[in-house]
Amino acid sequence: MFKVTIETKPQIQANDYKGVELQTEKVNVSDEEVETILKSYQDRAAELIPLPDTPADRGRLVNAKIKATIDKDGKKKNLFDDRTMIEIGLEENHAAFNENLTGKKAGEIVDFDATYAADYPEKRFAGKKIHYRVEIESVNEKRIAPLDDEFAKDLGDFTSLQDLREKIRKDVLQLKTGQQRSRLREELLKIIIDKNPFEVPESLVTKETDSLLQSYAYNLHQRGVDLESKELDWKEIEARLAHQADQNVRGFLLIQAIAQAENIQVNEEDVEKSINQIADQERRAPEAVKAQLAKQDKIDSLKQRILLSKTLDFLLDQAQITYT
Repeated sequence: MFKVTIETKPQIQANDYKGVELQTEKVNVSDEEVETILKSYQDRAAELIPLPDTPADRGRLVNAKIKATIDKDGKKKNLFDDRTMIEIGLEENHAAFNENLTGKKAGEIVDFDATYAADYPEKRFAGKKIHYRVEIESVNEKRIAPLDDEFAKDLGDFTSLQDLREKIRKDVLQLKTGQQRSRLREELLKIIIDKNPFEVPESLVTKETDSLLQSYAYNLHQRGVDLESKELDWKEIEARLAHQADQNVRGFLLIQAIAQAENIQVNEEDVEKSINQIADQERRAPEAVKAQLAKQDKIDSLKQRILLSKTLDFLLDQAQITYT
């Protein structure tokens, strides 16, 4: 005789999910935001004028081949080796670049060290001293076109600078509204989870935790972080992600129950629309995206994401939102 224990998804009766009270600020776009974006367009459209015999100085752009190395266990390890453009004097630059490249001309090679703070965002540089070898290929001056109607027309189908400003304001408003809606959906789901406690199958939480851990490790690796570093407390990370996994599973099971109760379904039109959106984002043909999803057996996963989105939109439309 032996006993087999099989976990099944719990039968959930979701309650109090309509009319959830939420509070948020009104979305607005300031003139300063519009002008900042206009300035970025102006900078990107700037013409670069080479200055063959002129030294680099604040505001000038240096086109250079840069090699970054670090001493590790007595050996030099390459961190970066590529061409890039540096605007001299920017606060975002490490001070060593502004200091060592100022006064240098095209054809010169500069060697220097730069020490990074322990809390520097890019982990492979944080708390380390990096050696740079910079081969200056050209020093350039940035010629900026004036902000006028002609500038707007050169950027696209705009009749005037005011037309461009209005388009920027509309796009930023749409972006901020979308971001606000995403935050409200997350807050709404958390409230519904708190209102509907139930036992979650451990196997589902374990599976979701493993998935989150893999994504977390992959993102660290992409940023150049040593996954075997003693600074990484994997037990603490796993515990934190396990809590997130529990919330993810609870939310998904509740959404499924609400979708069933409200007869919210995913049809082929929804799937095609989602595939077209992915294709636009990745600049690929919709047929290619669909074929890849089918080959990787991810169509059902896509449908689940669509169901989650449609149900959250339904719940948000039912919510009582106060704008301050």
